Amino acid sequence: MLQAELDEHLGYEKHSRESHNTGNSRNGSYSKKVKTQSLGDMILNIPRDRKSEFEPRLIPKGSRISDQLEESIIGMYSRGMTTSDICQQVKEVYGVDVSAGTISNVTDRIHEHVKEWQNRPLDPVYFVV
Repeated sequence: MLQAELDEHLGYEKHSRESHNTGNSRNGSYSKKVKTQSLGDMILNIPRDRKSEFEPRLIPKGSRISDQLEESIIGMYSRGMTTSDICQQVKEVYGVDVSAGTISNVTDRIHEHVKEWQNRPLDPVYFVV
């Protein structure tokens, strides 16, 4: 799928004659270790282009954890679990080793949104049914 994303970005398929004199071309790949919810740790080969303009949408640059796993961590954190409890739960349920530092990095991303929600203006009257 990552190769298909690169094909779309460059505008031609690998080994195509259209690739000649386009100004940008494939430039190998690099390995990236990603934590996933269902498969554990995976090592992916992320393709790159010569101009370094390719931004994969499937696994964004700087991302080391899948979106589903990240959402699960945020959900557990929002329910009051500690980072060490979340580490243990992720290991038991998903079979993925995640450090307490990684959990903190994930939860720090939403911390500003939590503060905004906590400090939002409240309506003067609430109806109770």
